Amino acid sequence: MNPKDAAKPVQIETRYGADAIPNLNGPGFVATYYAPGLVPGMIRDPETKRLRNFPTREEAIAAGAERLFQILNLPSERTVSRSGKVERYRKLTTTEFAVKIAQAGVTRKFLEWVYGTSERRMADWMRGVNDKGIEEQIPHPMNVLLELFIADPKNIDRADELTRSVTTPYKE
Repeated sequence: MNPKDAAKPVQIETRYGADAIPNLNGPGFVATYYAPGLVPGMIRDPETKRLRNFPTREEAIAAGAERLFQILNLPSERTVSRSGKVERYRKLTTTEFAVKIAQAGVTRKFLEWVYGTSERRMADWMRGVNDKGIEEQIPHPMNVLLELFIADPKNIDRADELTRSVTTPYKE
């Protein structure tokens, strides 16, 4: 090994791109896309799931680039869409949320404290969107908690006692 080579830092290639490869089953091209951390992909027909054939190399590259752009600009949707869950919960609307709070006879401040959330987050749930304009859905456990409060007001006292028993103030 040459001592000069040992001093050079290792270059890790990080490539993003789209390309076209000739269609093995006939004329045209198949679109491909790739990026660090992603398994390289090929554009498929959404209905048949077969590789999509493009008449020109340029069209295939454009389709691959468009798909890569979609993937890279929607990471939160991919991550949040299911998060490994096998069931889907119908979330409360902002109106239903406000009505249930009133029916339970508790304040927003009390709910924030018992649920362990912030005033800002509660306000986002009440509006249905956060300060950035992104939808904020009311979590399913909040619906469960409110239903327990509505079903038996003793549950409000239980939640209060439990929360008091496990909280301490932050030191200044």
